[in-house]
Amino acid sequence: MTTPNGTPYYIAPEVLFEKYDEKSVWISCCGKELAPWFYANLGCKVLATDISDVAITFQKEIMKINPFEVLKDLDEAIIKTKIQSENQFIQPELEVHDCRKNLDTDDLFNVI
Repeated sequence: MTTPNGTPYYIAPEVLFEKYDEKSVWISCCGKELAPWFYANLGCKVLATDISDVAITFQKEIMKINPFEVLKDLDEAIIKTKIQSENQFIQPELEVHDCRKNLDTDDLFNVI
């Protein structure tokens, strides 16, 4: 499934890393998922958005706790992809956005 301009709505991490040199991912309606952190810590440029202030606040709170504890949860998933992680904790870009509206950005994403 793709957007009208051909951007895939979902692509497995392995395919993302094989297909694109520069990897950029927009995770719309991120909620409390760790997917933004997973992709950011694989070296992708990540924008995670949600209409809920609560969800974005939750995402930002991850940096206030020990982020390396969260990263431990991601390690197994990263290992399964057989992709080199960045070996540091990288925070994705986070913002409140109503996914029913166009995103006001000049950024292009490989995956939405």
